Amino acid sequence: MKKVFLVDGCRSPIGRGHAEKGIFHTIRADELASQVLLKLVSRTNRNPQVVNDFYLGCVGHGQGAAMLLENG
Repeated sequence: MKKVFLVDGCRSPIGRGHAEKGIFHTIRADELASQVLLKLVSRTNRNPQVVNDFYLGCVGHGQGAAMLLENG
């Protein structure tokens, strides 16, 4: 069995979610995701070439979705 290490975690910025009026409506989702990954690499001082996998997800609206993740 391979060893797994959880090194750090962070989230993208929070803003109003509206297709035309939202604060991030001009930024693609993959761009926001890349900002999160770049921040993790810089603050953990890890070589990104040794990272095999990473997990990226979306919680959704309200506490209901967050509770699903918490309760497994």
